[in-house]
Amino acid sequence: MGWQYVHLMENLATAATAPQTIDPGKPRLTTLRLLRDLTLEQGYPPSLRALAKALHLSVAGVKKHLDWLAVNGLVAKNHKEARSAVLTEYGRLVLRNRKG
Repeated sequence: MGWQYVHLMENLATAATAPQTIDPGKPRLTTLRLLRDLTLEQGYPPSLRALAKALHLSVAGVKKHLDWLAVNGLVAKNHKEARSAVLTEYGRLVLRNRKG
């Protein structure tokens, strides 16, 4: 977990000056937007199955997207808890700058 924390801190440090240094790509950006929207709508993060159904992906595909987003500091999640993926401040900033 230490290297992920360092990576997240590096991303946050550059967010104010270059918020689009990480390009999640359209599919991951769609996953990020859906995570944000469903969390706001429900009041808690969606399950992997709910995300998979809405995105027309497999659960494994959604998990890969969330893992990539977590490693790159756009979401935070606890691997031992269900429904734990939430947008980080950096993730919100990236969405805001992408007009999403």
